[in-house]
Amino acid sequence: MRSQFVILRWTLGTFVAGVLSIFTTPVTQAQVNSWTNNIGGKWETVGAWSLGTVPSINQSSTFITNGFFTGFSLKDVVIDSTTVASAPGSLIISNLVLSAPKVFGEGPVHQGFNVLIISNTYNAFTGGEYGALGVQNTVTVSTGGAITIINSELGVSATNCICTQTNDQLAVDGSVVLESGNINLSGEFGQIAEAIGVNFSGTLTVAGGGNFIDDGGLAVGQNAGSTGTVWITGGELAVTYNQYNDGDTYLGLYGTGSLVQSNGTYFSYAEFIGNNPGSQGTLTVAGGSHEIGAGLYIGSESGGAGTMWVTGGTVSDTASTTFNFASLTQSNGVMELIELADYGTMTLAGGIQLIGDNGIVIESNGIVWVTGGQLIANNLDSYTEIGAGSLVESNGTVELFGETVGDEGVGTLTVAGGTHSVGFGGLNIGQGGQEVYYSAGTGTVWITGGQLLVTLFSSYIEIGVPSDLGGGGKGSLVQSNGNVEAFGEVVGMGGGGDGASSDGELIVAAGTHLVDEGGLVIASAASTKGSVTLAGGQLIVTNGETDVGLGGVGTMTVSNGTWLAEGVFVGGEGGGDATLTVAGGMSSVYSNFTIGNSDCTGTGTVIVTGGNLFVTNVDHDAVLDLESGKLLLSGGTLVVDQMISTNPCGTLQQTGGTLVIGGVTNTPASFQITSILVEGTNVFIAWTGKAGQTNVVQATNGNGGNYATNYTDLSSPIILTGSGNVTTNYLDGGGATNQPSRYYRVRLAQ
Repeated sequence: MRSQFVILRWTLGTFVAGVLSIFTTPVTQAQVNSWTNNIGGKWETVGAWSLGTVPSINQSSTFITNGFFTGFSLKDVVIDSTTVASAPGSLIISNLVLSAPKVFGEGPVHQGFNVLIISNTYNAFTGGEYGALGVQNTVTVSTGGAITIINSELGVSATNCICTQTNDQLAVDGSVVLESGNINLSGEFGQIAEAIGVNFSGTLTVAGGGNFIDDGGLAVGQNAGSTGTVWITGGELAVTYNQYNDGDTYLGLYGTGSLVQSNGTYFSYAEFIGNNPGSQGTLTVAGGSHEIGAGLYIGSESGGAGTMWVTGGTVSDTASTTFNFASLTQSNGVMELIELADYGTMTLAGGIQLIGDNGIVIESNGIVWVTGGQLIANNLDSYTEIGAGSLVESNGTVELFGETVGDEGVGTLTVAGGTHSVGFGGLNIGQGGQEVYYSAGTGTVWITGGQLLVTLFSSYIEIGVPSDLGGGGKGSLVQSNGNVEAFGEVVGMGGGGDGASSDGELIVAAGTHLVDEGGLVIASAASTKGSVTLAGGQLIVTNGETDVGLGGVGTMTVSNGTWLAEGVFVGGEGGGDATLTVAGGMSSVYSNFTIGNSDCTGTGTVIVTGGNLFVTNVDHDAVLDLESGKLLLSGGTLVVDQMISTNPCGTLQQTGGTLVIGGVTNTPASFQITSILVEGTNVFIAWTGKAGQTNVVQATNGNGGNYATNYTDLSSPIILTGSGNVTTNYLDGGGATNQPSRYYRVRLAQ
């Protein structure tokens, strides 16, 4: 279809012998030729024109603006094949103006319409192409004016001529309908060639054929207070001759503009929807092909209001970034974008949205809602960055190469339903700035349903990630339902520049959280903090290791739910400070469980206050190795196949609960004072302990009511004899004579 425009340009220069000179010869007469017949008729009718001759290039303007025969409010002026044959010279003119007055008479006042119909001008005289009405300056369709084109061409050119106006070669405050044939505009670089809704209200309908603009742009709703509407139901609207020319579309330049496409083809160099403060633009694509060559802008940073709806068809912007400052909603169809930069609200409810190599950027409190359809940005190195905004998925599918939540800002990802998968680029939550030195990032991921999948080989979930530029990262992942699967997971990532710190948090309250062979690492290096809390659901790390406090300060707490692990290391490397607390639920380790390390440079503490901790497997060769640090059992149950406690840096203390080693149950004695009796001036103290232990009775007078300090040994070491739990006593001679009070306690010496 675009090749016809080249033919038209040649046709305008060779249409009539001698016409070519018009392109370079200034108009020397300033005559206006007006249509005077009030009932319409044929363009070539000599008597219908005010100058008594048909229009020509030697006249300054051609006007069809007069009133109507009594009782009528509509008249047609027709150009057809007969016009082409009988009056070809009348089809090359300087300016064309159409409008109509309001009609007064019986009934209410109403708008009249003057319609120029260019119909079926195909004629052998033109060399086998459409005949054309060629206008060398401007076509103005004001209120009440209309042009209908059927199997014909309208050409408006400002090229190679002395023009009185370089803007708005076609200015419409009335109506233009292209049923078939072509509209061809040749404007000036950087100017508006076609304006629909200049100062009032204008419409353009492209139902067939092609509306082509070579240089210059299209403005729909050009000036403040104007309203413009374009319908594309077929054919083609091309707002540039090729993707390298400057042909932009403005839907709401300063006024209100809308474009509705249900079929056909559209192309523009760049497209702006709501361009300036106070403007309003709307684009609706329900069918056909809608292509942009150099960027799509929805709304503007300066305050232009833009809305884009995609309910079908195909939208393509694969050469430059799509900027959404306002509202983009897709419920069907296909969008293909090289990059999406969201600073407003984007909703994907259906269809497919394909993002290319430059990925997705969500900033300035922008939000992306995925309630259905497919959002795909999985090209190699195509990253999704939620810097200072949010992405919420309640249904549908999201497929990404890599994703960062909270990059130099506060970012949020919520997965409430559907499937959210991230590829080799991994998922970073809370990342220090990669562009600004020492800038921090805070990211939060909420999993309330659906699936989060980061399962490809060597793809990790990293929570709290410092940057090479010294920026700290703080991140958290909170799972209250749904399913999370990752190849590996690091909570509190190391490796930042200039000693940058990181702080990561993982909370699993319900659902299933599965970490594969990459393992779970909590506080991977110095200057990092990491914490994991299992309050419900399942945490499964059965194909890799769980490292708590590998090099930084790491904590893990199991208060409920089920934790399944292969190998566990608590404070396993030098400088690591780690604490694992089991307060409830069930924790099972199938291989080795190591606390601290052999050279005593790592500090590990395991506290069991409730629940069940099993270090067992079917072969009964699982080992709990206490190297450095402490294993404190005050409640719950600890079951171990084999236990190694030969390093003097390690301490086992059982004050409660149940310890089973190799099938043998070790229940701690009840170590407590059972009675204190005054016998004259003496005090009799009785207590229970475990046979073989050495105890010492201590006392303090507790001056001022303070009984927490200043205890001194009262007795010599007392060795409890017998077996199992035993009861013994001690008599404090003269103890009752101490005033005003005396406090006792029993110390476990060995």
